[in-house]
Amino acid sequence: MDLKECYQRIGGDYDNILKRFRREKMIEKFCFKFLDDPSYATYLEKMKAQEYEEALRAIHSLKGVCSNLAFNRLYEISAAIVTDLRQNDPTNAVKKNEDLETCYRQTVQTILAYKSANGK
Repeated sequence: MDLKECYQRIGGDYDNILKRFRREKMIEKFCFKFLDDPSYATYLEKMKAQEYEEALRAIHSLKGVCSNLAFNRLYEISAAIVTDLRQNDPTNAVKKNEDLETCYRQTVQTILAYKSANGK
């Protein structure tokens, strides 16, 4: 799998990110850093503890990272949850958690598969 196919599989915008980052090595570097980003885990932890302001910060961070990396599908789900939490509607945010988890895991697994396939 090449990087463009990786982006296709995760619902990302490869052409957009390539225009902004200009080199695949740079895109790759930040995709790999995404794997260590704590925002998703922090969001889940804070939602479980019903600490919604902290959950909002975490999901907002995830949304920003996804925007910067052109992970469009994960960005859209994160953005919808940000909207719910800003409107003080954690119940609606929780309803999106299954979609968030599915998309997040698919993104991580695809990046890991890309990394493995390319000996990184």
